[in-house]
Amino acid sequence: MLREASAFNHPLALDTSSVTTMIQMFNDVGGGVNQFNQPLSFDTSNVIDMYQMLYGASSFDQPLPFDTGSVTDMGFMLDDADAFNQQVSFDTGSATNIGSMFGDTDAFNQPLVLDTGRALRMSYMFAKAKVFNQPLTFFDTAAATNLEHSTLRESNSHSSDPHRRAPPTRAGSED
Repeated sequence: MLREASAFNHPLALDTSSVTTMIQMFNDVGGGVNQFNQPLSFDTSNVIDMYQMLYGASSFDQPLPFDTGSVTDMGFMLDDADAFNQQVSFDTGSATNIGSMFGDTDAFNQPLVLDTGRALRMSYMFAKAKVFNQPLTFFDTAAATNLEHSTLRESNSHSSDPHRRAPPTRAGSED
């Protein structure tokens, strides 16, 4: 919807009650500085996909009061959202992809309680999260099939990681 609309920073009043996907809604993969920093109060009760929703939204730092109980894909959701440092209380019980959800964040350092019991992909979840320092003792990785670089091993590293790939393009993603 607002992918690579780097200068956009106005309040949104949208009826999202029938929306099922919010893929790349505020994504700024173009490398520009995304100025968007407005409160979001969307009805997300029917959303099943939030892949890259706020990827690269570098100025965004607002609470996310989303109903995420039906969301299965939260991969790269807040990756590279540099200013974001809000407490999140997402229901991730249906999520199978939470890979790189908080990767490459500069400010995020909030306690997390996430149900990771169904998560298959948790790779790069906190990779290069510069200040994240919270306990992760509650993570259930029994179902996970991809834990590649899922620890904070690369955190606080400013060197390039030859294994870190750009977010994949997905079939059905709108450009």
